[in-house]
Amino acid sequence: MRLIVVRMHLIRITIFAMVLPLFAGSLQADGKKPLTEEFPDLLGKGVMTYDKKTSSSTCIGQITTPRCAVETQMACLMWGDKNLCRETEHYYSDYLTPGGYSALGYAPYELTSVYRLTAEDIYNWGAVARNKYWRAGDLVIQVADDFCRPLDDCYKASRDDPKRKPGEGCPATNCSLPSPDDPKFYILRHHQGLGWLVVDEWYPVPPLLQKLFGSRK
Repeated sequence: MRLIVVRMHLIRITIFAMVLPLFAGSLQADGKKPLTEEFPDLLGKGVMTYDKKTSSSTCIGQITTPRCAVETQMACLMWGDKNLCRETEHYYSDYLTPGGYSALGYAPYELTSVYRLTAEDIYNWGAVARNKYWRAGDLVIQVADDFCRPLDDCYKASRDDPKRKPGEGCPATNCSLPSPDDPKFYILRHHQGLGWLVVDEWYPVPPLLQKLFGSRK
């Protein structure tokens, strides 16, 4: 009797081992590509300055890819450029034109992870999602960034020196590396004929969203 049970158990294992690759193959064929394959240039580091020529992105002002849309949105805020914000259709009430001390800085950043919202996410986090108009299929992109600036003492000394321009001789060394522990979240949606638009932006990220997206890739 034991021999029969063992044989039946082995037969079940063999059948499962034969069927599993077929099942996995069908999932791979029918499902969507991993987002890092669908958008191979999405994740990675960059630098945003107050000059388009010295910023690392080559697609600021374009929203043809998720990364371009995020970098356009970052430039819109950093440069105080309403036209760039219109591109992503994510508007703000206040636009600050950079100048003086701020214009001497730059922002190192890294797009660290991407996740596609599911219907289950919308259901589980309905209060947040409905208030922010999230939809299943929207992309959640996590960005770690910082702002580097000259040391205050150096800037003040250059400003008070009639032989120097404000900030002259003061490199923007007062900064830290982008940290994944203090990220921003951008929610993006693709519109046919328009491109990728910024539906929502979160910073600082509430614990609710950290719990939802923090460990997802």
